[in-house]
Parts: sequence; structure tokens; C-alpha cells
Amino acid sequence: MNQLPLTFGWYTTGVAVFDDTGENMIKGRDSDFFILHQRCIFYHLTSPIEVKKTYTRLADPMEKHIDLFKVFSKPIIQNGVFEAKYRTTDLDSVSQALLGVGKYGKLNAGISDIASLPIEEQERYVRRDSELVMMLAQYNNCLALRIMKVFADYAKMDYYSVCHTKISTWYANLYRKMLESGECTVYYTPNYKLRKQKIGGGHHTTPVRAFYVGTKVYELDIKGQYPNIVINNNFSFDTINCICCKYNEIAQVKQETIDIINEQLQEDKIPRKVDRYWICQKRKGAFPKVLEQALSDRSKFLSLLKEEKQKTEYDSKLIEE
Repeated sequence: MNQLPLTFGWYTTGVAVFDDTGENMIKGRDSDFFILHQRCIFYHLTSPIEVKKTYTRLADPMEKHIDLFKVFSKPIIQNGVFEAKYRTTDLDSVSQALLGVGKYGKLNAGISDIASLPIEEQERYVRRDSELVMMLAQYNNCLALRIMKVFADYAKMDYYSVCHTKISTWYANLYRKMLESGECTVYYTPNYKLRKQKIGGGHHTTPVRAFYVGTKVYELDIKGQYPNIVINNNFSFDTINCICCKYNEIAQVKQETIDIINEQLQEDKIPRKVDRYWICQKRKGAFPKVLEQALSDRSKFLSLLKEEKQKTEYDSKLIEE
């Protein structure tokens, strides 16, 4: 590992997470890095691994490692790029779906007793795993890794950190950068922090399971409208309840909306009531700015996607990209 500037693995950075008693495992399992770390400790060797509460990483910050499990299990990759071709994110399932090749001898170290096999068989098993990981890294001209680079540019974030974190972390980093550069400011909004708490949320109707004969069934895709609602109303963490528009009638959120929020709070038995909200009319919020860029790029690439799919002989690899 010290000889290489960059290494790849599959579920190399995870750790098993236990409850406060330390007896009941909540989620995850111990990864290769964690086991390597424990073995180094057992043999009184300096471990190259640093163990955190929910993950492991290389102790030397100059050495780079990408856990491809973290990349291929991201919803934008699994469901967006590869259209849920693999249902689970174990190495065998992903490899079979994308490469048409699976693990050696259909063995699985989590189920099979690999250590009981002859050493030559163990080596073949490990070697196949390494080959699968590298083929997935290079799949379609390193498509998944190149997309991580795109997200790193969006989030203005370190590439390797993007590979191992979730979208919420990318947004948080981008907002920090926008605040640092002065592109947005929280100077005009209340300076306080709220403890984590339940919120009212939106109204929704749960579909009734039944057979509908001769009856129209309507589907309303609200999810797609959320970005437009945010952009049109300038909803953002840096625009809500600003000090400059507090008494501006135009800035006030409609009483009808406030009533709906309170109704939902009451329905969810949350002991809180909202009096009023207002939205800044002088500055454009950070969230709408980010959404506008993302939606603009999305429209551009959806047009390219549609154009390619309409061809008589389309390029499936290009469609993925």
C-alpha cells in the first residue's frame, strides 16, 4: 500500500456500529481495513489504518484510497446512472450486473469459510475480487469515478472526500464556500441554532390499495415541483425571517400556508405553533442559486439523452454517461 499513490477496494472502510451497551450491532460490518488494523495491533505492528467511530481510513493523509462500495452504493450512481441494474451492493451482484462476471467459485467470505480452502484457492478468490474491483473502477472509461469528479466540482470539495460522503455533506461544503466568498450571507438572518426537532412537513395522501375499474386514477408528481417552489419563492436558510424585510407586506408568507403548517404540526402531535414567516426580497438565496445551476445542467443533459435514445442504433455506454 505504501508503494502506490492510490489504492482501490470494496467495502474497505466500513466498521460495525454498536449500541451504547456495545453488545448489540446496529448496522454495518467490519471491513478489510478494520481487520488489518486489529491484526497489526495483535502483532505489535504500527497500523497504517486510522479507526474512527463509523469508518476507517489510511492514517497517512498523503496516501489516497477509494472504497468503490461507497461510490457504487450512492443512489445517484445505483439508480440514476445504472438504472438499478444491481439491486444489492455486494461485489458479486454489482459485478454480475455490469461486467457479467462474478466472484471466484461463487464463494463469499461473509458466508463461506474461505480459510478452510487450500491456500491456492484462497489466493484465486482474493485475486478475483481485486480484478473485479479494478474492472468496476474502469467500467465505461471510469464513468462512476468521473461523475464523482463532477460532483466534487459542484461542491467545491476534495475529490476523495466526495467519494466517501453523501449529498448532504456536499451541499454543506458548497454553502460554506459560498459564505466564505461572500456569494451569500447570513448576516441578515437570526443568529441562533435550533436543536434537532420534528417538523410539520407537507400534506400527502396515502394511496388506497384496491382494484379500480372504470375509475380515473390521478397521479401528481409534487417531487418535481419542489425545486420550482423553492426558486419562485426564494426559500433558503439565508432568506427566511431576515431583519431587512420583517415589516414588508410582500415578504410575508401567506396566512393560508401558516395555517396549513400549524394543522400539520397538530396532526403530528408536535407541541408548537407558527405565527408568521417572511422571505427576504432584497437578496437571492443560496439554495435557489444552487438549484438553478443544477436544473439548467440537468435539462441540457436530458436533451442529449433524449437525442441519443431516439437514434435507430444508439450507444448504450453513451446513454449511461
